[in-house]
Amino acid sequence: MEAPEFDPRPVRWGPENTARFWDYYEGKRAIEHLYFAKQVGEHVALLAERSAGLRAAKRILDVSCGRGDLIEHLLKFVKNGQMIFATDMSAESVTTTNTRFDGVESFAGAQCITDLSDLPENYYDLILMTEVIEHLSPDETPSVLRKLATLAAPGGRVLITTPNDENLKTMDVMCPDCGCTFHRWQHQQSWTLERLRELVIAAQLTPCKSAKIRWGGTRIKRFLYPALSAVGVLEKTGIYCIAKNK
Repeated sequence: MEAPEFDPRPVRWGPENTARFWDYYEGKRAIEHLYFAKQVGEHVALLAERSAGLRAAKRILDVSCGRGDLIEHLLKFVKNGQMIFATDMSAESVTTTNTRFDGVESFAGAQCITDLSDLPENYYDLILMTEVIEHLSPDETPSVLRKLATLAAPGGRVLITTPNDENLKTMDVMCPDCGCTFHRWQHQQSWTLERLRELVIAAQLTPCKSAKIRWGGTRIKRFLYPALSAVGVLEKTGIYCIAKNK
C-alpha cells in the first residue's frame, strides 16, 4: 500500500472530518473519563441550576451533547413538564445518548445535525454550549452565537463554557503519514473572558454573569477551589458566560 504524500500542514476542519474525528473518539471507551462533562458535569449542572434558571426552564437544549454525560446531571434537577433536547455532529455520540436515556420521561431525544438552523427558533428556555466554542473556527463563531440567540426563547438563557486562555500549542499532534497537524481535542481557538463577553454581546445577547472558574468534580473540591484560586494556589482553568436573550 502506497503511503500518502507527506505534506506538513494544519488540518482544515469542516463538518465531515469533524464528525469522523468524534465518531472515532466515541468508540474509545478507554478515554471516556477524559471528557469534560464526565469529569465535571455535576458542577456545570449546579451552575445552571443556581445561576441560569435550570429549574424554571421548560425546554432545555444541550448543544454538542457528546455521550450525554451532562444530561445525566441535568436530569437530577428537572421535573415533569420539563424537556431536555440534545444535538451533536457525531452520529455515534447521538446513538449512544439516545440509547442511554431511552425511556426517560424528561429526555426529548438527541439529533445528529451540523447546522443549528435545523432547530426551531425562539423555542428554548435554556441553551447549554459547554466546551464547544473552542472547537469552532474564528470565522464561524459569530454566526453560531447569533444563531443561539435566535434559538433562545424571549428571556431565555444561554450558558457557554470554554477553557481559560488555553495554550493550544501544548496539545498539538502530527500524523506521521501525511504530516497534518491538529490539536489533540480538535480545539481551534483560545478564549479569554473579555473576548467571550464581547462576542456574546455582539450576538445580541446580554451577559448576566461571567467569570473565570476552577471546575471541581466533588462537593469538597467545589468548596475549596474558589478559596484556593483566590489566593493563587490554583489556576482558574475555565471561563463561563451566562447570557439572556431579549
